[in-house]
Amino acid sequence: MFPTIGEIILTAISFTPRGFAPCNGRYLETSRYRELYQLIGNTYGGNEYNFQLPNMTAPEGTQYCICINGESPSALNGFLGQIKRIAHKVSAPQWDTCEGQVLPVNDYAGLAAILDRKWHNSNISIKLPTFSDKQHGIYTMNTKGGGYDEGSTLGTIGLFPFEQNQRMQNWIPCQGQQLSIPQFQAIFALIGSRFGGDGRSTFALPNLADVDGCCYWICINGAYPSRGDN
Repeated sequence: MFPTIGEIILTAISFTPRGFAPCNGRYLETSRYRELYQLIGNTYGGNEYNFQLPNMTAPEGTQYCICINGESPSALNGFLGQIKRIAHKVSAPQWDTCEGQVLPVNDYAGLAAILDRKWHNSNISIKLPTFSDKQHGIYTMNTKGGGYDEGSTLGTIGLFPFEQNQRMQNWIPCQGQQLSIPQFQAIFALIGSRFGGDGRSTFALPNLADVDGCCYWICINGAYPSRGDN
């Protein structure tokens, strides 16, 4: 999957991926990052010459990053049911802003089939989540389509409205579980034993609490991220 400008990700890796900048409130030059500025303006601070990125506190051992060089926002991609955080108004097909709206099951049968039962209303309708943090971007869900494992990046942490999904073969819920280093060498090389394990034969994944009824999953098999300059 290719990130889109203004997309905010949560990651467990210790460096900032290429094309991203940390969400630490830093200022960027408008002339150098004009596309991003046209999307977020001075929403998070700054002026016409230097604009500010979101300043976000991530769970311990993880970091929020924003895409500063990427695809057009209209190319936003992701898995069916995946929830992404965007630093600007959503303008991508197949994605709906999460505002607690009710959708008819007949028109969203694929989504209804994978959602946890708490989002259902007697098989007639489904209700999208609503999130308490409205200061740092917009939450949006892929409600109409998408694959599951194509092009995922190791260490990326995604938000999903379900606790189990057999199609998510390269992802696993962030519940602090320990994995075998020989079996998962690539993800271990990125996160080490910062979250637990003995660092010789085992390592642990982040243990992240649910957010407004949705669950964090981490990609444990996928593309190896490139280190950025920011």
